[in-house]
Amino acid sequence: IGAPEDLIKIIGEGQALWRILKPWLTDADARKVFDRMFSTVYTPQAANNYNYCIANEYIDNFLAPVMGTASAAATALGNLEEAAGVTCASDIDHGLVTTITTNAGDYNLQITDGSNDIGAALAYSEAVKKVVNLDGSTEIATAFESTSLKGLAERGGEGTADMFANHHGGANWMSAIITDATKASGSSYSTAGAKADVIHKTIQDSIAMQSIITDLERAGLAENGETANQKKAYWDSAAAKYFGTDAARSSTIYARADKRGKNFDQMVAGSIADKGEVSQVNKNILAAFNSGPSEANMNTIIKNLKVIYTQATLRYVFKFNQDLTSGDDSTGNRAEAFVFYSNIAPYVKASDATGHTEIAAFLDPAQGQAPCNNYHYCKTKAVLSTYDATVWALVGTYEEDNRITCPTTLPASLASADCSSPAITTSPPPPSTA
Repeated sequence: IGAPEDLIKIIGEGQALWRILKPWLTDADARKVFDRMFSTVYTPQAANNYNYCIANEYIDNFLAPVMGTASAAATALGNLEEAAGVTCASDIDHGLVTTITTNAGDYNLQITDGSNDIGAALAYSEAVKKVVNLDGSTEIATAFESTSLKGLAERGGEGTADMFANHHGGANWMSAIITDATKASGSSYSTAGAKADVIHKTIQDSIAMQSIITDLERAGLAENGETANQKKAYWDSAAAKYFGTDAARSSTIYARADKRGKNFDQMVAGSIADKGEVSQVNKNILAAFNSGPSEANMNTIIKNLKVIYTQATLRYVFKFNQDLTSGDDSTGNRAEAFVFYSNIAPYVKASDATGHTEIAAFLDPAQGQAPCNNYHYCKTKAVLSTYDATVWALVGTYEEDNRITCPTTLPASLASADCSSPAITTSPPPPSTA
């Protein structure tokens, strides 16, 4: 996935070999999965070694009765050398579904005949879940590449992907963050907690957001020239990455939206009795996905993605600000604010270049900071409240906002802020969750 110049050759060879096997492999689901996997019409998707693992499952099941036993089939097939480090889930299943059920409601796939296997796109959430739960920089760096997350991070695209690449200094800006955070020495992130936070949020949020928007733009922009069914396939892939699997939904942007919705009093009744409330943002995004591929629906989804990361940035700048005030370690909360802000920074800069420069400077993990009378939070709130009025209208009010009274007129910059003494807040901070 990360080397598109090689994909057409690989898919072409796989398709030719699959045509030889297809007359004998009569399982209907297997045929649909392989047809989608080696399609030259629909864009390929990959995460968490889904394509290899589901293919291995079907091939094993095909060979077992041919060879007499499963063990005899395994012996005859042998082991693929390139897959030596791959561990496939024993309960892996295809993604030949027509709906994705969530607490926000059901997403109804645009390709309705069950032929579009979205398993590889759903597997993005499984890859995130796997990688962020690893210990050790070497293990994380290896899994980041082997699960296709690195390839997706560097995949690039058009429009939004180019804008972010130009803003952040290159198409590999997200994988560069992971490389930095997994360095044995010389990392920009000075604590283990900060490294873990920046890895987790870059994988779960930044890479997912960029991959989702790339698919949305292929489906939603007429200038890309996709057929109606190609648009539907891209749209379904974007939705699958957003909602994820049931088992790994906690590792998706959908989950991030619910967390931030709680912090900003933006929760509404959910659709599943024992799941509680769901964020209004998730309801908005689901409705736009269900309305189908169009530029207007794409823009609605992107607007709501901006809402999520506006909320997340504001919350973690608040926590960073409070760390500075109390003298606590601020590296973890600043790392999270840094990643969350990176997901909206180009949009903010386009509206307020000076405000963006201020926020980017004090979120830079390599720079030291002082409390400065709540300047960090107040400046961030002032900038984020004006960069996009349609976004800010959906953000809500942060649950701890009343603990800080921001001045009507802020200092011109951090350099002119009062950094001589810690700021005073109205009450001690309550326990919080990520």
